[in-house]
Amino acid sequence: MKKKRFVYIFAMVLLFALSACGAIRDRITSGGFAGFSQFAAIELGAYIDDVLDMFGEPDSTHTRQDSPGVEVITKSWNRPLSWEAAIFTNGYATGLMSISDEDLSNISEEEFNQISIGMSESEVFEILGVPNSVQVSAEPARLLVVVVWRGENSDARGSAMFTDGLVSEIGDFN
Repeated sequence: MKKKRFVYIFAMVLLFALSACGAIRDRITSGGFAGFSQFAAIELGAYIDDVLDMFGEPDSTHTRQDSPGVEVITKSWNRPLSWEAAIFTNGYATGLMSISDEDLSNISEEEFNQISIGMSESEVFEILGVPNSVQVSAEPARLLVVVVWRGENSDARGSAMFTDGLVSEIGDFN
């Protein structure tokens, strides 16, 4: 009975997460983030075999037991212009990450300083453009998204964390 209840709660969290990450997925894929645009076809909650059918065998796989009955598998693919990884918990996608080598958005510190806590994804992307990396993960009762943009100086980076579609943390621009 507990296992069925866990699966039900997990499924509800994933359904919530799927609806929340749509705006990010749509904005990034329409913005030309080539690595993520292909990888965005993976939905949180997708079964591991379905992901392997879409993307083929990964370049690397790492497996660990988090607790009895909870297996976490990370599979990653190296692409010409990007690196992608999917995290599976008990066979279902619970996290996605994509890092692009493309020169997408080189932002200034002034642009980065325009974002603030509580802004929506679309407001931030309107100011900063398409990010250079995206990490999406479903956690109980919330969806976390971390995005990173390159600065005008290629060593500089700026990052923001979104919780349920709104900026919840802003990293330093350095």
